[in-house]
Amino acid sequence: MRSKLSKDAIKKTLDRYNFFDSNWNKSGNFKNDFVDNNDGTVADRRTGLVWQKYGSYNCMKYDETSTYLDKLNREKFAGHDDWRLPTIGELASLLQNKQKADLYIDSVFSETQARCWSADHRLPDSAWGVSFASGYVYWLNIHDTCYVRCCFIDENTIY
Repeated sequence: MRSKLSKDAIKKTLDRYNFFDSNWNKSGNFKNDFVDNNDGTVADRRTGLVWQKYGSYNCMKYDETSTYLDKLNREKFAGHDDWRLPTIGELASLLQNKQKADLYIDSVFSETQARCWSADHRLPDSAWGVSFASGYVYWLNIHDTCYVRCCFIDENTIY
């Protein structure tokens, strides 16, 4: 689901859940509980989300993300067909307040996807994303390119 979010709404989400952001919430210290499923996915027992460990191998424009997502679901990556783009809040939950391997994301994840798209828009021609290289939430034009790291909700996860 794509929604239009303002900068103030993003800041409120970061504060509400104590998500780190090197610009807007430097004191954020959300504690994930990651488990490597050894099938190309990582589960977060804290949020109930399952993430792609590696995400897309190439950057893509925003309108290309749906083709990537359709392929992921059609091929039932890791046995699932309910993959989706994360909301900006979900993606921000992955930001860590300390760099590991030059990124602000846990080392269980691939280093390649340093910037990722979210499902949320800022304006019709811009969408929100996360820079794990710089440690912050930001917006960019939908014609720019980023990686994709999809997720789904695991109904069996206790959190």
